[in-house]
Amino acid sequence: MIQATESRKPAERVHYEKNLVSSEEWRQFWIRITSDGTLIEVGKNGSAPFMSSRVEPRQIKYYGFASSSDPVHYAFRCFENSDTDNRQYRTLITYDNAYTFYPIGDIKNDEEIFLKFNVKTDQDAIIIFSPTNETLKKDEKVFKVILGGYTTNTISAIKTSEIDEPRSEHREKDILSPDDWRQFWIRNSPDGASIEIGKNGGSAFMSLKTEPRPIKYYGFASDDSFATWAFPNLENNNIARNVCMPSPCGPNSECKQKDNHAICSCNRNQFDSPSTCRMECIFNSECPQNETCIGKTCKNPCKGMRDENRTCEVDNHAPIYNCKPELTGDPLAECVREEDLPKYRSITSYGGAHTFYPIDAIKNENDIFMKFNVKTIRTAIITFSSTNQREMDHQQFLKVSLAGPRSALATIHSHLTDQSWIYDETDNMLSVNEWRQFWIRITSDGSSIEVGKNGKPAFMSVKVEPWPIKYFGFTTEEERHYVFWNFVCSKNINTDLLRYRTQIMSYGAVTFYPIKDIKNDDEIFLTFDVKTNYGAMITFSPKNYRLSEDESCFEVFLGKNSRGTSGIRSIRHGKLESSHDEENIVSAEEWRQFWIRIAIDGSSIEVGKNRGPAFMSLKTKPTSIQYFGFDREYYGGSLDIDAQWAFPSPPSKANILVFI
Repeated sequence: MIQATESRKPAERVHYEKNLVSSEEWRQFWIRITSDGTLIEVGKNGSAPFMSSRVEPRQIKYYGFASSSDPVHYAFRCFENSDTDNRQYRTLITYDNAYTFYPIGDIKNDEEIFLKFNVKTDQDAIIIFSPTNETLKKDEKVFKVILGGYTTNTISAIKTSEIDEPRSEHREKDILSPDDWRQFWIRNSPDGASIEIGKNGGSAFMSLKTEPRPIKYYGFASDDSFATWAFPNLENNNIARNVCMPSPCGPNSECKQKDNHAICSCNRNQFDSPSTCRMECIFNSECPQNETCIGKTCKNPCKGMRDENRTCEVDNHAPIYNCKPELTGDPLAECVREEDLPKYRSITSYGGAHTFYPIDAIKNENDIFMKFNVKTIRTAIITFSSTNQREMDHQQFLKVSLAGPRSALATIHSHLTDQSWIYDETDNMLSVNEWRQFWIRITSDGSSIEVGKNGKPAFMSVKVEPWPIKYFGFTTEEERHYVFWNFVCSKNINTDLLRYRTQIMSYGAVTFYPIKDIKNDDEIFLTFDVKTNYGAMITFSPKNYRLSEDESCFEVFLGKNSRGTSGIRSIRHGKLESSHDEENIVSAEEWRQFWIRIAIDGSSIEVGKNRGPAFMSLKTKPTSIQYFGFDREYYGGSLDIDAQWAFPSPPSKANILVFI
């Protein structure tokens, strides 16, 4: 039939003939159209037309082939009036997820299968190398190249069948364009065991080696969008030849075209001649004794250090820092005069309880005062205690609970006298969507406590017998609910002691802090002291609340069990992916110092002791790290075992030791 539009209107002309086409043998046809598009004729072999139609004049610029369901094989005879050069389909338009196949012999020689092309589309340009030009089986061994795929125009991939996961990936934003031509090249080995994909005259940005597979056809498609393809190695596309595609230069080099000649040069931080470009170093042993392999080049790690209080010397590739003779302190953290030595910010954390801070952080000459914002659905708890240990019958503490079970209830509870004072507000004392501000004032001897909202007078106050207050902490009794804390700094708050004071979150286990506190331009770095029987746990997380079982994070365990096993895992509650066995790696009697370094993109983590090199490390896929926190892992142990943490002065880029 002949149809003059793509709409569902009836066909203009219909011809009925049994077995007009065949899947077993070739059938020959011809089509003639007048130049103004007003007449179309269709015939068989050398016979007169068996179908024709006259329509309104129309402009015809392209022609194409398809089938409604089963594959169709086409072969074209060359007549005197046919342009055989244009007949090779140098320019092609595809749409939907339907392939147009061509024989691989068009782009194959004795050494390789090589294809150069330009493409113009908004996303999902697909090139396939296949053993067949018919409908593919789901597990058919092919090379399927997806450029700017998965509706993002960012992710490109190589797959080895329609159902396999990508075997190679490349991420590049706007790799395709619907308005501008983007040029690519693809190289296959003749046996189909390897494939490379590159752009313009550059080197390959994706490659894959696998078992050999027969490649007889190649084809093009576009997933739910239009794509226009052009092949620059053919004259009718008017696209200049790029002598750098593929690059004639060696590995780790760059090719630039000048006057139709290829100019080769080594990439940045690469050395030697363009045919043998290489990195200056991979290991420290490839550098002089007084230099370290940093960023694949040999550098003096002490050069450029701006710290008047420390000295730096390189010994066997490693920088050794020391405080100057008149100073003291930890050279990895800070060197100061004895009288200026900073106090430690000590906290205690354990599963199902508080994180405690020394009361000196919010204490002045007259009283103890704190002002804070809080955001939660229910039960925010602030505890003032005589010890930073788990609540025991013999210790004294005051517990302030805001918005208890009825969501409008506030209480003050004295543990020693077992008394509670209740205040019932109208409604909405706390909110999960907006910050609510409170203040608490306690006399220095602990005999009086007041609680107020915003800048208003106290809505709750209690008098008790004097008692020593040494610590304060935050938590919630509801393990499934989270509490977000934000501390308003006032002149009487010692911000040096109350470090990590913004966006603290507690839910009866880990207390999280923003990663920016320990992050610089190059890395995430944390130094700390810990005191516990076993099971010290540090978490680096994309969220400041509980993760699901399979979410990505870094969980570091120090002395995870009584055997002294330490470990790292990159999936919450997953298996340990790096481990280290060392008896007494942590102690409940004395402080043990550790450091943790994480790559800026979250793709690697190292853990070390004191000033030594890493004893545990792990490389994994990049992970977003936004928060870090501390806990006591009670795997196989008692809930009553606590962990005490102490933090030296805030780390900075200048005082981080580089271990290679």
